[in-house]
Amino acid sequence: MMAFVIGLVIGVSAFSIPYLNRITAVQNRAEVKINGQIFIADVVRDPDDQAQGLAGRDRLAANEGMAFLFDEEDRHGFWMKGMTFPIDIIWIRDNAIVGVDEYVFPEPDATDENRIVYLPPEPVDSVLEVAAGRAQSLRVEVGDPVRMRPLIKFAEDY
Repeated sequence: MMAFVIGLVIGVSAFSIPYLNRITAVQNRAEVKINGQIFIADVVRDPDDQAQGLAGRDRLAANEGMAFLFDEEDRHGFWMKGMTFPIDIIWIRDNAIVGVDEYVFPEPDATDENRIVYLPPEPVDSVLEVAAGRAQSLRVEVGDPVRMRPLIKFAEDY
């Protein structure tokens, strides 16, 4: 029996190693699934990238988003500095929705001191920003599961 297991491991390794070697990078993008809908999201983990967020972009398509992943759960605050379009903010902890702020509008004339800071209802470990109205169209509710998986780039994708 032990010889069979060792043979199986060697066989699987022999066939999978060439494919693993073709993986050149995990893009900073993820597939995020909520209520059967798939979003392709840019993933930001670095504090500088998180501070930049969607600022400076013109829009998000219906199935695009930005996923903010945090090392620690906290009540991470978000503001609309540099934003030019409204969004929905989906607050997530342990792969489940804990809150939603819908139709969050830009504040083009606000100063840093008087901008609205949006906070989750409880500590979160990730946030998904999507185009305004998407949370409502998907009937997103607290407790809904969220599945996130990285997109993988293979060498032949270049």
